Amino acid sequence: MRRIAAALWILVAASAAACGAAGSSPATVTTTATVTVTAQPSAASTFDLSGDLQLWGAQHFADDGSSCRGKGGYSDIGQGVAVTVYDASGKIVSAGSVTGSTYDAGACKFQWSASGVPSGAGPYQVEVSHRGRMTVTEQDARSGAIHLTLGNS
Repeated sequence: MRRIAAALWILVAASAAACGAAGSSPATVTTTATVTVTAQPSAASTFDLSGDLQLWGAQHFADDGSSCRGKGGYSDIGQGVAVTVYDASGKIVSAGSVTGSTYDAGACKFQWSASGVPSGAGPYQVEVSHRGRMTVTEQDARSGAIHLTLGNS
């Protein structure tokens, strides 16, 4: 916190006539006031967190050639599904979603992102749909090096 102190000096000279005492010497009044200004801390910086989720096992997803989605017990995984980010205390700090998917070497790979994650609140936990939370470091969260998996390869 930064404090700035300012002193105000007010000098008021009153004439004898203003004091009601004709012929007396002028009166001097001195007043001191201290004003303290406190700087407010800036808003916490944030970053965007992104990563992917690979769903393994052809029996667990449907592939239409340009995108894919979960099926059967994994039908909750697909474009638009919720991604929730928690801070170290377990408080929700960001909500995002699955933004796309591609078929990649025997797996359906879902890309996801969440914005406005507060810096310095990690380690973080990331949850896609209701599939459980995975803990990640702030360094990995910032770098986009979050790779989650479901199913079997």
